[in-house]
Amino acid sequence: MTFEQNEYIEGISSIAVPLETYLGSFSISITMPSSRFPKNIESMLEAMQTARHRIELRIGREHQLKNRT
Repeated sequence: MTFEQNEYIEGISSIAVPLETYLGSFSISITMPSSRFPKNIESMLEAMQTARHRIELRIGREHQLKNRT
């Protein structure tokens, strides 16, 4: 997980989590005005990690594991 607040563009913040699939490495990210960026990012991070897990199970790691044997 990574997040930045006003690092590249003043007033813009984002949060991202890595995503690994058999197609390669990607990320899921949310970008928003810094004024709307939550002070406690735990609930947003939890939702993003749940989405990552579902995507990896659906199109990613299971396919990769099946093709290794």
